[in-house]
Amino acid sequence: MTDDDFLRRVKTHPRLTLVHHDKSICIIRYAAPGGPRDIRLGFWAVQEHHWEQLLEALAIPLEAAVA
Repeated sequence: MTDDDFLRRVKTHPRLTLVHHDKSICIIRYAAPGGPRDIRLGFWAVQEHHWEQLLEALAIPLEAAVA
């Protein structure tokens, strides 16, 4: 997945907020049912995985994602 595609998906996801991004990392906030949590993610991981794999690895339910 490209960095731009990932950022677009984060911005359209109902439970995710983009907090910060630069050339190498991004910080996203997940509005989890138990309270919000910030996630720091390197873009190398984004480039090596599909959207569904990233959500699963971050314990974000797929059904919460916008298709």
